[in-house]
Amino acid sequence: MIGNWLSTLVPEPGARRRLGLATGIYNIGTGMFITSSVLYFTEGLGLSITEVGLWLAVAGLIGLFGGVPMGHLADRRGPRGVAVLSLVVLALTMAAYVFVTSIWMFVVVTVVEMLATSASRASRGGLIRRVGGEGAAAYRSQLRAIENAGVGVGAVLGGLALQLDTLAAYQALFLVNAATFLIGAWVCARLPLFAPMPAPPGSRRWVALRDRPFIAYTALNGVMSLQYAVITFALPLWIATETSAPRWMVGAVLLVNTFGVVALQVWVGRKVRTIHQGAAAMRVAGFVFLVACAGVAVAADLPAWAAAAVLLAAVAVHSVGEMCHAAAVFALSFELPPAHAQSEYVGLQDMGLGTAFAVAPAVLGALCLGLGQVGWLLLGGLFVAAGMATVPVARWALRSRPFPLTSDGVPVPGADISTGPVVASSGRDAA
Repeated sequence: MIGNWLSTLVPEPGARRRLGLATGIYNIGTGMFITSSVLYFTEGLGLSITEVGLWLAVAGLIGLFGGVPMGHLADRRGPRGVAVLSLVVLALTMAAYVFVTSIWMFVVVTVVEMLATSASRASRGGLIRRVGGEGAAAYRSQLRAIENAGVGVGAVLGGLALQLDTLAAYQALFLVNAATFLIGAWVCARLPLFAPMPAPPGSRRWVALRDRPFIAYTALNGVMSLQYAVITFALPLWIATETSAPRWMVGAVLLVNTFGVVALQVWVGRKVRTIHQGAAAMRVAGFVFLVACAGVAVAADLPAWAAAAVLLAAVAVHSVGEMCHAAAVFALSFELPPAHAQSEYVGLQDMGLGTAFAVAPAVLGALCLGLGQVGWLLLGGLFVAAGMATVPVARWALRSRPFPLTSDGVPVPGADISTGPVVASSGRDAA
């Protein structure tokens, strides 16, 4: 049974498995970075928490504006080259952090890192659509499970450096992180060199920025994306300050969330393929988040053992909502955009996601920590409203698509993707 489950996480041989391998490798580096970066910046580099927080926010906002133009470049030049180049730049920024000696060097490196991250995410959207074909949404769910597994492994390695708590350990971690990005770039470079998809006659430039239904969906998805900060920001503080549960529960709930996504994301993603299914999954996610938020709120009034049990159950429920939300995003982000502008649309979608990450501490702090139990219920209501609003927005998008929803130029699963709109690349790109 375990073997069957593992087989669902491993993409089929060829380009899909190769991209999955690259994804797993560089997300190990991402896990190490997430775990250790803030302490390295503050304790290793001697920067203040205020400086780090301010400039990370500024760099993140600058990076938001890089997604659409970098996605457009990937659509017009081919997604593989931009994806590979962005991973190489990310490797260089990880190595550059080792040599930072001033706040201004930190700012420059961080801005470049955020721009490269935006380029990587946008170009990868186009790459996934070309590699995944008509099953791109389900394939993206596989990649998300692989991402979470990679981040989990990286977090364990990052924890070892935290335990050593020396400058040399942090620097070694960043250099290993750089190596994971370089290896990921090398693996991605062995993917087929997909030629750009031709734009339909009469198409205008920057089509994503003119697509009002997709912009509305992007805003709603930004609201729903606040849920990611619930597990990483609001819940740890709530557990530590407002419940009688032991503090080790912070790590326990993170493990429940991570393992839940790794185990079930592929299964959930396979059930959400169309625009209608994506909108319905977003609506379901909103109600599931409301139930989870209510459980977290109730935990504040319970004794330690009951609070721990309720929190674990609430996080398990939240994880189901997270998987429904992710599956909805994958379906909508691959079915609504035209094939020739996939990366540009992903860049626009990531602007909403990045905005959510930027404002999440302030919003969740005001609601969940400022208003307490009522705030958790209001947050759940916000998720319900965003989920329900996605349904009419999806219908609006369906009525207003000026292009076919499925492009004949996108390969189908199982097809020989070395033919059709693919340029041969020195023989090593054969699946």
